[in-house]
Amino acid sequence: MPTVICAHSKLCIKCQHDLVIARKKKTAAYWVYVKLKGKQAWERIGSLTIARERERSFRKEIEEKRYLAKHETLIDFYNDVFLPYSKREKRSSTADEYHFVHVVKHFGADTRLTDITPEAVENYKEIRTQEGRKNATVNRELALLRSIINKADKMGRFIGKNPVSKLLPENNSHIARSLSEDETRKLFAELNLDTRIWCSDCGLKRFIGTFVNGNGCQISTHRACNHA
Repeated sequence: MPTVICAHSKLCIKCQHDLVIARKKKTAAYWVYVKLKGKQAWERIGSLTIARERERSFRKEIEEKRYLAKHETLIDFYNDVFLPYSKREKRSSTADEYHFVHVVKHFGADTRLTDITPEAVENYKEIRTQEGRKNATVNRELALLRSIINKADKMGRFIGKNPVSKLLPENNSHIARSLSEDETRKLFAELNLDTRIWCSDCGLKRFIGTFVNGNGCQISTHRACNHA
């Protein structure tokens, strides 16, 4: 919770001197002290009247941010803040727009940021997977939601811990990759193929060419025949 302390106390919160006596002697120095999210700041003010005005200003600013954090909807924050930021700073802004359609469809356009709880996120995972979506797809959507909430938190427009903490497990074993030159030689050796054979008259050319192209390798690195 934010804390604002001004010169209303009987003791100075910096030096603990009696403020009543200091005011009578006209030696009091007025300070505004602000503590928010573990951070604190001091500001020295010239007079009691100005100090109290500054205190009210601090309180109003804090209350307004707390109000936004409590009442701002997911779609409003996305359209007003996150989407312009995404288009300006991220290459994946188009993907963000695509994924957000599914996110807001599930949570609802009127859902407040503070209504997105860990339980709601788990429910989202279950529903999306039941709809036949792959874990990787659901994770991209959740990653976007996490980024939106992180952005809101940095701006003081979200209260609490980010509810998107754990993503679904993904099976990446199916992802294709290119073989190294050494791996290619070993494969050819297992297939009893001579990597030096690369002649236009050779019946293996089509097979090797298909293998090399499909593997993402450069054909030139495997050609040893002068006829090719």
